[in-house]
Amino acid sequence: MSARLSPQQMHVRAFERIMELTKTDPQLGALVPSDAVMAAIKTPGASYEQIIDAALRGYADRQALGQRAYEVVAGPRGEQVRRHLPRFDTITYAELRRRIEAVASAWRHHPEHRVGQGEFVAIFGFTGTDYLACDLATVYAQAVGAPLQANMGEGELTEILGDIAPAAVVVNIDSVEEVVPLVLAQPSVRSVIVIDADLRVDRERGIVEAARAAFEAA
Repeated sequence: MSARLSPQQMHVRAFERIMELTKTDPQLGALVPSDAVMAAIKTPGASYEQIIDAALRGYADRQALGQRAYEVVAGPRGEQVRRHLPRFDTITYAELRRRIEAVASAWRHHPEHRVGQGEFVAIFGFTGTDYLACDLATVYAQAVGAPLQANMGEGELTEILGDIAPAAVVVNIDSVEEVVPLVLAQPSVRSVIVIDADLRVDRERGIVEAARAAFEAA
């Protein structure tokens, strides 16, 4: 009769079994933390940016994020619309780092859209690839991200934006129409980035063009 294992012994055996599987299963093996990356992250005195960068570079070839795949097709009235597909598209940590650095570089160096150290970036949207890239770009640009929701109410948002005086605004395509009037009332805003937009889609292109026209007319 075999001895009954304690809960702790069962956990140890389960862990050992998982570690054995990582040696033969590439997908499972890719989930195991790297000792080198963990050491870099734990470096004494490392800044938040250095910690993020160590993870992004150390796991460069691993899959980082996924979002619902779609294709652009003709709708019922001939307009171009999104049709979601039964799968997810993913990007690697290397691609995520490239996107973060591209946004951060614009905020750091562009003469018209520069975001200074300690200035705020208001971010309206939902968690996703573009949202995360812009959120982490605030760290690289040494700015301060301020996550907001467009449905908070005009009065409350006007007060918040007045208090933080954002230098830039990041807004999801579905919130552009609500946010543009608020941005027009904030003289501190130097640039607006629209995320999760596909200009091949007629509705989304129309929203972006209307927003651009509003800013040009202001």
